This record gives sequence, structure tokens and C-alpha cells, in this order.
Amino acid sequence: TVGVFGMLAGLGLGLTTTKYVAEFRTKDPDRAGRIVGLTSLMALSSGGLIAIAILIFAPLLATRVLNAPDLAPELRIGALLLLLYVLNGIQTGALSGLEAFKEIAQAKFLRGTASFPLIVAGVVIWRLPGAVWGLVATAALGWLFNSLFLRKKSRAAGVRMHFNGIWREGSILWRFSLPAVLADIAAGPAIWAANAILANQKNGYSELGLFSAANQWRNALMFLPNILLQVALPILSSLDIQGSDSDRSQFARTFEITQTLTLGVVLPLGILLIYFSDFVMGFYGAQFSRGVPSLIGVALTVMIMGISAATGPAIQASGRMWIGFTVNLVWGVVMLGLVWMFAPGFGANALAYAPAAAYVVLAILTFLILRPELGKGALLRAAAAIVWSTGAAALALAVPATVRHILAVPLLVICAVMTLYLFSTRHTRQLLFSALGSLKRLRQARERMPLS
Repeated sequence: TVGVFGMLAGLGLGLTTTKYVAEFRTKDPDRAGRIVGLTSLMALSSGGLIAIAILIFAPLLATRVLNAPDLAPELRIGALLLLLYVLNGIQTGALSGLEAFKEIAQAKFLRGTASFPLIVAGVVIWRLPGAVWGLVATAALGWLFNSLFLRKKSRAAGVRMHFNGIWREGSILWRFSLPAVLADIAAGPAIWAANAILANQKNGYSELGLFSAANQWRNALMFLPNILLQVALPILSSLDIQGSDSDRSQFARTFEITQTLTLGVVLPLGILLIYFSDFVMGFYGAQFSRGVPSLIGVALTVMIMGISAATGPAIQASGRMWIGFTVNLVWGVVMLGLVWMFAPGFGANALAYAPAAAYVVLAILTFLILRPELGKGALLRAAAAIVWSTGAAALALAVPATVRHILAVPLLVICAVMTLYLFSTRHTRQLLFSALGSLKRLRQARERMPLS
């Protein structure tokens, strides 16, 4: 719930910062610094206001919306977490726009390393409130690490944050930030509402716990692809697709590479997760064994989501955020409608498979929108990947667990070959083989070096 309100408070400003810092950091550093000043001021204002609103209305939210009055104190603690999330979003957006990917990784590593002892200690000492305070402390450390890295990188790039004349850049709030936050509202709260629909069914929180256990694997499968997408946005934003032919060609190549690498991660790992789903759910305990179909649905959702994942940065980089909002709205309506229809009868499975169906619609729409920039082949590759993913999940649901284990390795090999030769382009294959050849030559050179 705090995350949803944080999405509203963020106003799409982190994404705005990435887009325009990447676009202007070289050709107009002063303007880039002015935009960072504008987005930072807006984030502090909106985050502060919504944090105060959560402090005031926490009992009402806990009672009327979450059907759990005892969660009001934790919601109030979460108000501070919300403000830190919003500020961290601006900092990460600026670092991404400066292409400071190493610094982003270092900040996340330091924050993640600190989060484990902080949250575990909080749980041991203060139970649920301690867990939330542990999240707050982790977010505060993230803000500190981001501040140190951003100061260093912005000084090196000559992009100094300032507030002089920031309202001259106000038009970007309408052109980009407003549709960006509306796109988040169309997607994020839709997911929250779907969870609320399931929670209010018979045995709702039990079904929600079952889904949550399966859904943890979504973040694991998308970990590397999310890094790729974060890298792709500033690179795509720095290209002028309305200008030279070389920029348009580079835009298409960057998209192809991002999509191929994303599919190379999510499709094989998704197959492994689907065909060993009973082992995975067994780790959670006997009560979770009936969650195997839900885990298969989550894996299918991630596979289809990965197929169209690169279209998000492509639409954002081209500045078509109102189109992005419309597409996300369609996704949210389709997903919520399916959950509302099927949650009473199918419980956690409704929440697992409804997003997959919605992502099929989203993939078709986004590839059609980007067709002039990407060419006809991109849509055909996406359709082939959707058919393959859906067929693999349907087969896993149709056969016994023992047969699934036998099929896992052959299907994994087929998936790897198809990802390389069907879902990628000639250019990306040449790039991959060139990289492998370079690694082989490097290894041979090291073997020839004297021991000293």
C-alpha cells in the first residue's frame, strides 16, 4: 500500500530525470542541472504531502481498505519510507541519465548488504514494526549512498543541480511527467487492487500468501533484465530518431540487443522454473504444494513480460508517454477484469495468470506502435516467443510432475536454440558470436603468458 502511494508521490519524476539528463548532459549541461533541480523540488513537495496524508489517514486505510485495523501503526511508519523512496527515485534517475551504472550497482549492493541485518534484527526485536523500521533504515542508507555517488558523477559531467529558472522547464511536467505518473497509476494500483480483490475472497489472505510465495520468483527472473532496461533507457534517449539515419539505425539495434538479452535470460530460466515448480513450492512447506499452478502462471507472466520489456524504454525514450499511459491503462483494465471474474473460483491462480493475458495484449499494442522504428521482424519474433511460452506452460500443466522433470532439459535446450536463432536478429547473433570469440582469444592469450 505504501508502495502504491509512493508511485503516486513520485509523479514519474525519476523517469523524467533519466530521460532529460541523458538527452542534455552533453549538449546542454546547464539545462540538465536545471531539470534535476525541478524534479528534486517537485519530488520533495509531493512526497512530503502524501506522507503527511498517510500519517493522518492510516487508521481509515487499515480498516476500510486493507480489512486489518491493526496495521495502522505500520502504515504510519511507512510514511517516512515513502518519502525516502521518492527521493531515492530522483537520485537513481539522475545517475542513470549520467550513465553511472557502476555507481548505481555499488549503491544497490551497499544498501542490499545493509538491509539483511537491519530487517532481520528489526523482526527479531520488534516483530512487524521492526521489519518496517528496518526498511526505513535501509532506504535512508540508500539515500546517503546515492547522494555521495551523484555528487561525484555530476561534478565530473559538469551537470550541477540548481534552481535558477527551473520553471522554464515546466512544460516537461505536462509532456512527460504527467503521462508517466498516469502510466504508473494505470499499472501499479491495478496490481494493488487485484491483490485487494483476492484478499476479500473466502480464505483470501491464505490465497494471497500462496500467490505471494510464487510471485517472489518474478523479481528473481527479472533481476538481470531490469538492469538491461535501466541501461537501455539513457542510451535510447541520447539518440535522435527524428534526425540522422545512423541514430535511427542505432535505436533499432539497441532495442534488438536489449530484447535478445532479456529473452536469453527469462525464457530459459522460466522453463526451468515451470518444469521444476513442484520442487520450488515444496521448499515453502506442505501447505504450499497446491501453489504449483500459481508458480507456473507467474513464470509464464514473466516470460511474456520479458518479450515486450524493451518496448517500455523505447516508448519512453521517444517521448511518447501519453501513448505509454494508454497502453498501461489497457493492460490494467484487462488484468483487473480477469481477476474480478476468476478470483472467486480460482483464487491465487486468477492473480497468477491474469497478468500474463494482459501482457499479451500489451505486447501486441507496443510492437505495433513501434513498428516504424523496429521493422516487421520485431512483431513476428514477439508473436513466436508468446506462442512458445504459452505452449510450454500449457504442456507443464497437462502432464504429471514426474514427466515435467524429464521434459525440463530437452525443452531448455530447444528454448536456448530458439532464443538464439528465432527470437534474435542477424546483427545480435553476430554481436554475440563476436563477444564469445573475443573471450576465447583472451583465454588463449592468458594461457600463453609465462607463469611469472
